[in-house]
Amino acid sequence: MRDDHPAGPHARAASSPGKLDTGTPERLSQWAERIGPDTRLWVDSRLTEKAHPEQAYRVCLGLLNLSRAYPSERLNASCRIANREGLDRLKQIRAILSSNRDQLPLASPELP
Repeated sequence: MRDDHPAGPHARAASSPGKLDTGTPERLSQWAERIGPDTRLWVDSRLTEKAHPEQAYRVCLGLLNLSRAYPSERLNASCRIANREGLDRLKQIRAILSSNRDQLPLASPELP
C-alpha cells in the first residue's frame, strides 16, 4: 500500500470499499428476531453457512432493510416460505413479497 494518502498511511484501510460497519452477527440476529422467528432463522442460516459471517452481512442487511418497505408480519411470512422451501437468495424473498405469495393461505398437504 502506498503511503502518500493525504490523511496518512493508515487512513486508506479504514475507508476501504466493501467494508460494512454492521456490528456483529448477534446484532443482525437480534434485529431479525424483532421482525420474527422465521426471519431470525433465515438470517442465522446465512450467517452460519459462510466460513466467515462477514461474508453474509450484505444479504442479511438487504433482507432486514426490507422491513422499511414491508410490515414485519409479511417479511416474517416470506422468510417462513423461504425456510420451508430452502430458498437462500434475497432475490427469491423479494419475489415472494412482490407477488404477495406470503399473503396466500398455506396449501394443505395432500391426503394419502
